Amino acid sequence: MEKKPYLKFLLFSVFLVLAIYLVRFSPFAERLSASALKSFIEGFGFPGFIIFILLYAVGVMIAIPGTILTLTGALLFGTALGTLLNVLGASIGEVLAFLLARYAGRDIVQIFLKGKIEDFEKMVEKNGFTVILILRLI
Repeated sequence: MEKKPYLKFLLFSVFLVLAIYLVRFSPFAERLSASALKSFIEGFGFPGFIIFILLYAVGVMIAIPGTILTLTGALLFGTALGTLLNVLGASIGEVLAFLLARYAGRDIVQIFLKGKIEDFEKMVEKNGFTVILILRLI
């Protein structure tokens, strides 16, 4: 059996554990209050917007609930600008999560599903809208 899919899965798991540790249990976690985050972002000026978008994208990738990220954007930047930055961050994060899952996670999923991915891909080709709609509803 090939070791590459397991190595990718292990690396992703280590990344996820480190991210959770950093956000929850490290001294860095104390700096994640709304006022501390706002002063940190404002200290950068315009590049602070880009930093927020990147932080939002990473949050999406490591499955931080979108409500928390969106409320943070609204608190930091107001309604209009916060909405724009939230949408940009969410879109970038979703694309990156998709690419990560497609290229790093596909091998491990194929091992678990044992050839069923091809059947799923054929079903999506034939009835793409319906399949995606059902998956989104689930």
